[in-house]
Parts: sequence; structure tokens; C-alpha cells
Amino acid sequence: MLISPVATAETTSRGARVSSVIRLLFDRALPAVLFGLIAMAQGARVVDAVQGWPSGIDLAASSIHLLTFTHRLLALLFLALITLLFLVRRTPKGRRARPLPMVVALLGTFSTFLAVGQPITTQDWRILAAADLVMVGGLAFTVYAAASLRYCFGLAAEARGLVTTGAYRLVRHPLYLGELVTVIGMLLPLLAPATVAIFAVFCLLQAARAILEERVMASTFAEYAAYRRRTPALLPWPRP
Repeated sequence: MLISPVATAETTSRGARVSSVIRLLFDRALPAVLFGLIAMAQGARVVDAVQGWPSGIDLAASSIHLLTFTHRLLALLFLALITLLFLVRRTPKGRRARPLPMVVALLGTFSTFLAVGQPITTQDWRILAAADLVMVGGLAFTVYAAASLRYCFGLAAEARGLVTTGAYRLVRHPLYLGELVTVIGMLLPLLAPATVAIFAVFCLLQAARAILEERVMASTFAEYAAYRRRTPALLPWPRP
């Protein structure tokens, strides 16, 4: 029995359309929905901060609350930006992330949530204010780094484009730098053996993500070697 070339072409085209829809669903829609839901939850925290503004004249309490409100607002902006970037990001060049890089990326992204439930170990307003200030700085830089990626944003090690401007002009991994500073601020009032262990795991996962990403970028973009030579990995000190 002979198979019509027209039927074969139609089957191939239909399969390609189904594959495209599946890629669109898992590559853009589902991650955008996930981070959109997290952004909505963060929006509720921003509203709580507004409604819970301390009354009276207490400079220390008002300052801490202002910083808390600011980092919650920045976190909301970051999550909303990530949601948008998932929707508009490019299709990766070459192969997509394998299971191991994807697992490392997801664990690195969400491992710090383990620290949220840890009890606060200090009520010293100076430590609380310093923690919030560090978080504000880290989140602000993280938003800047994510915005610099634009259509090339991704969680796992995939080559969606080579970005060397904005925050990526300063360091090769500005998102990780911003997240590192933010996590340090988040954990300052929670210092305990458990939170130190969580921070150590977070750092190891982020280092693994950076190594995997550099391998993919170097194998995809010939110009990445020159960019790597002139740009530090994490700390923005000038190269010789």
C-alpha cells in the first residue's frame, strides 16, 4: 500500500504545529502563569505593607517599614517583569536545556524560599534596617539585570542571544549578583545553622548554573570568548 506524498506532508505539518503549540505552552505560557501567580501573591504583600504603615512618630519603625515596603514593591516589579519576559523571549538557538541544567536552574531559583519560613533571630532595628537596605539594593540591581536581557531571558542554560550591554556590560552574571545580594539581606535577620546551610546550597547551585551557561554560550557564540576575557564573572572590577 502506497502512502500519498500529500498525506505525508499534511501529517508532518500537523505534527510540526502540535510540537510548536507544546513548545509555546511549556516555554512561555506555563512559566509566565507561574510567575504571574507569584507576582499576584507579592502584590498582596505590598497592599499589606501599605495598610500596615505604623502610626505615630517612630523614626526607627517608620524607616524599617519604608524599606520593607520598597523591597516588596521591587520584588513585585521583578516578578511582573519576569512574567513579561517569559511571554516575549526568543526561541533558543541550538538544543534546549537538558534535564540536569533545568533541575539545577529550578532549584537555584526556588531554594531561597526554604529560608522564608525560618524564625527571625533578632529584633535589633539596626540589623533589620540594614537587611532591608541590602535587599532593596539587590532587588534594584536584579530588576536592572533582568531588563537588560529583554528577549534573551531564560532560567536554564540555553542560548537565546548574547547580551553584552546594560548590566551585562559590568559582569557576565548580573542576575546572580543581584540575587546574591538580595538573599544576603533576606537572611541577615534569620541567621541560624539552617539558614547558613540554605545559603551555602544556594551559592553552589548558582555557581553550577553559571558554569553550565558559560559552556552553552561559548559553544554557540564565537564572540563570547572575547566578551568573557574583558568582563568579570560576578564582581564588577576592571579587567587588566
